[in-house]
Amino acid sequence: PPAAMGNVSKREARLEHRSEFVRAVGEYRAGHTRESRPYRPVEPAAAVTVHVRKRPIFERELKRGEYDVVTALQPRIVVHDCRMQADLVRMYIDHVSFPFDNAFGEAATNEEVYMNTAAALVPWCVDGGISTLFAYGQTGSGKTHTMEGAP
Repeated sequence: PPAAMGNVSKREARLEHRSEFVRAVGEYRAGHTRESRPYRPVEPAAAVTVHVRKRPIFERELKRGEYDVVTALQPRIVVHDCRMQADLVRMYIDHVSFPFDNAFGEAATNEEVYMNTAAALVPWCVDGGISTLFAYGQTGSGKTHTMEGAP
């Protein structure tokens, strides 16, 4: 009953309704996969480009009942913000989209990422150009996955 939900945290309520949220995110993905575009290789002379690579969800996250709330729809990342209304009974999802030069999904290979981000920078630098490439993100966000690939 709704009255019993009074002391439930937002996280607990979100996990309690996991199956409904997972289904809704799956429906969103199924309806939007055709929006994805081919990757765009980097132009070495470009001032700044920003690329993002979604990492796979960790096994430990799945064991905690977490679920995947990020979708890569090249050239954007969509974060599915699964929430409960203030009454902690009604659910809703905000699908928040962030544009990038390239958005690689968890299935993207290291070769795909390299060829579309760093490959053009190597000959550019050999010919005297200057480039900087770095991986940025909080702990656990996928930097090592991007540098080393799947274990």
